[in-house]
Amino acid sequence: MIETVPAPRIDNPLDRPFWQATAAGKLKIQRCSVCESFWFPARVACAHCPSGELVWEVVSGKGRIWSYTIAHPPLLPAFAKYAPYVVAVIELAEHASLRMVGNILPEKGWAINAIRGDQLAINQDVEVDFMKLEDNVVIPCWRLITLV
Repeated sequence: MIETVPAPRIDNPLDRPFWQATAAGKLKIQRCSVCESFWFPARVACAHCPSGELVWEVVSGKGRIWSYTIAHPPLLPAFAKYAPYVVAVIELAEHASLRMVGNILPEKGWAINAIRGDQLAINQDVEVDFMKLEDNVVIPCWRLITLV
């Protein structure tokens, strides 16, 4: 049984630049040098053309709520103490098909369970924030720009 919140592996060469950027308070996404498409998560080749010429680019961190759900028990013990909490799919401003999943916070530094579902709406504006999970693991989360 998982008793603690599992941390992502940050030593994988494929997505190491992503984790290095989050630790520095930046959001970097892979982009193709040929067709200029963005995508997430990281890949070894372009998701839209056959190119392997990939770069990591800092993005604005702005987006909107594309979808969300409220996590309720039963949950793994590591997550039950936070329930209920919001998990959202965020559409990044850089491209309509560029989406990331994360928690929603009402303000910087607040807990993941500090926001209620009735404070959210599809298309609501958000911006990236960062939450320290472990000493060397920082994950992106999303902060509401305005409450509903």
